[in-house]
Amino acid sequence: MFTRLKTAEEERRVGVLEAYAVRTSKHDIRKFLRAMEYRRLPRHLKRIKPQDSDLLVLVDLVQDGGSMDRVVGLVRSMAEGGFGNGLPAEDLASSIEIVSVPEHQPITDSQYAEGTALWPCIRTHRFIEELDIEYITRVVEMLKTRSAISICCGACIIAGGEGIVSVQEDTDDVLGHSVLRAVEEVSKAQVSYLCTGLDAFIPREPCLSCSMAFVHGRIKRVFCVKRVSGGPFSGLKINYNKSLNHRYPVYFMDEPYELA
Repeated sequence: MFTRLKTAEEERRVGVLEAYAVRTSKHDIRKFLRAMEYRRLPRHLKRIKPQDSDLLVLVDLVQDGGSMDRVVGLVRSMAEGGFGNGLPAEDLASSIEIVSVPEHQPITDSQYAEGTALWPCIRTHRFIEELDIEYITRVVEMLKTRSAISICCGACIIAGGEGIVSVQEDTDDVLGHSVLRAVEEVSKAQVSYLCTGLDAFIPREPCLSCSMAFVHGRIKRVFCVKRVSGGPFSGLKINYNKSLNHRYPVYFMDEPYELA
């Protein structure tokens, strides 16, 4: 019924970086891990990639200024410490390969598939919230009777598990947008700290000021029936802006829904 708006991180391509890797046998892995403990490589990248009967071991990123000579020197010092018994001592550069690795840590399934096709990596597991469909449907039905005037988003219903807390509609007053009025009413009622733990239901995306009112009001979630091209949610993703001291998920309705 409703699908959460993806973050910019969930929508971006994984990206590709070049890195240096050394080919070695499986018997040298423990020595390698000890030698590489101090190397600061991106945490989402695994250090080892199986390659035929050997292993490719990640050494450094090309973009970090690591030259081939520097990597050869690093591998030589590791070899002197017992790593890579099969490495050609006279031509260590021949055992070093330039490989492609994912730039960003994958979050979604598609990103993970794209990233692991390049190099083994670790994904971020995002919690998938289970929605109370009965509760959401009941409140959305109320919007059908509350959205006749649409100066901003039409209407705003703030609700929680205990029921409806505020119902407001747009007016032609300069501060008469339904979201501003609803957040103000709930804040003055002092049911909780501002709108903490409460949900907002709106027929369509609001203006930028109203989307920020949800931030200042500490709203928990926003359920929006219709998207607006270039809107503060679907376009700017203002609700996920990391510069703000409060962020909230926005859910959009999947199927067409007729409003008054």
